[in-house]
Amino acid sequence: MRTFDDHSLEFWGDVFQACRLAGEGVTFEEFILDPQRSLQDFGMADAVDIMESGYLPLLPQQARVRARLDRQMSAGLSVGGRGLRQQPARPEAEPICVMAA
Repeated sequence: MRTFDDHSLEFWGDVFQACRLAGEGVTFEEFILDPQRSLQDFGMADAVDIMESGYLPLLPQQARVRARLDRQMSAGLSVGGRGLRQQPARPEAEPICVMAA
């Protein structure tokens, strides 16, 4: 049986709660066995970094949407599922000069 020190249990307990994984059917006992893998599986690999920045990580539902959008974008699809067209580069706008009267 694997044991954990108090600091690790507290740290990963905070992450587990902040990520709201219990609502996804994950127990803390399952999570603590491989927390990084669990976060990766739920699309929340950046949860610890986000928390260290003072914010809460994405909700599981938000993480699923982000993963879907990332897959669509990497496949060249728009949010609606259609292909993205390459937009021609815009020429630099002419500077506007205002002359005093």
